[in-house]
Amino acid sequence: MAQAICVPLYNCLTDTYRYVRPGNSSEYQNFWLSAIGATVRMNDLANYPEDIYVVQSTCNAPPTDEFCQQCFQNMGSAVIANIEFVENLSCEEILPPLNFLINCKANIDTEQRPFVISPDTVLIVTNDLTLYQGGIIKIEEYPDECYSIFIDQNVALEDAELVTVTITERYDDCECCVEKPVVITRTISEPVKDFTISLDEQCYIETTEKFSTNYYNLYLEKAYGINNYCDYQDLLKLWVEKELVDYQKINNNPL
Repeated sequence: MAQAICVPLYNCLTDTYRYVRPGNSSEYQNFWLSAIGATVRMNDLANYPEDIYVVQSTCNAPPTDEFCQQCFQNMGSAVIANIEFVENLSCEEILPPLNFLINCKANIDTEQRPFVISPDTVLIVTNDLTLYQGGIIKIEEYPDECYSIFIDQNVALEDAELVTVTITERYDDCECCVEKPVVITRTISEPVKDFTISLDEQCYIETTEKFSTNYYNLYLEKAYGINNYCDYQDLLKLWVEKELVDYQKINNNPL
């Protein structure tokens, strides 16, 4: 009788091991030895759900390391011989693709693994995002955030929780999605007139004095009925002259 062996089978979907007893015959043992590295499916649905397993190694009795000790301690009592070989696939090929939401505000390099999982960086969702690929989405759970879509099969995770989200809007790019703050700028217009301006030029002084005197006299007449100027003055002409000397002052140009 051949030496007893234990076969650890790795389940990629659940990241767990199942330990099986292949029997003590040379035929069984040679069969499992030839299966190392292969992908198999158990045809024993009562004890082994229809998952796909990778045959990573075999352990001989007595076990010489902790991994093989665990295999012999946990293997079932039933002899497993009814298996089905499937196409040799790696765990990366067996695992379904994962759907990631990358926050537009975060500087995430999708080549750097593992991701830090949080609403501010990356979310892993159960939603089928195929129809939204190439776009940017908003979700009900985090309405102030915008997310790009990244679908990948070969991503290392560290006990990350998968969530289901409700998609509310789709945009063409992050710039369109991220709301920019509205900046209100208060502008104070410069006064149109500044009658406090005084120049040393005699022309400006005389024009300003004549303008202010006559308009003050006009004020006294309208307010109190006092008429204390003898010569008639063309007030519109005075206004134009004052405009011209003010223009000269403001633009620093001679008339």
